[in-house]
Amino acid sequence: MFAFRFYNNSLSTGPRLAGRYRANANMDIDERCSFCVRMGVQVPERENFLHLFNTCPAVQGVLVRYLEKYGMDTVTEMDKTNFFFTGSKDCEKTDDSEIYMLFYIFFCFLVWKCKT
Repeated sequence: MFAFRFYNNSLSTGPRLAGRYRANANMDIDERCSFCVRMGVQVPERENFLHLFNTCPAVQGVLVRYLEKYGMDTVTEMDKTNFFFTGSKDCEKTDDSEIYMLFYIFFCFLVWKCKT
């Protein structure tokens, strides 16, 4: 279920929850990134999909170490994002791309579980 929602961008992040419950006066939804708030970042960003799973400072350390391990530490930001979502920096299928994608989905699932 997580992988389906992940790839269809339908996870309930802060702005999505705020939009869903906007009419309910009893619901107070914080759109700020929960990890940034916990880390004490002065100006936490909105908790959107890309921020939560790719650019949040709380998960960047782990992602950078992962990229260094697979020799992707010197590529552009677009290549890094392509690598995370497709398993290849040039979006072409390789022998290992499925394993990389499964690892990243599992990593994102763990990030999601920590968030919730």
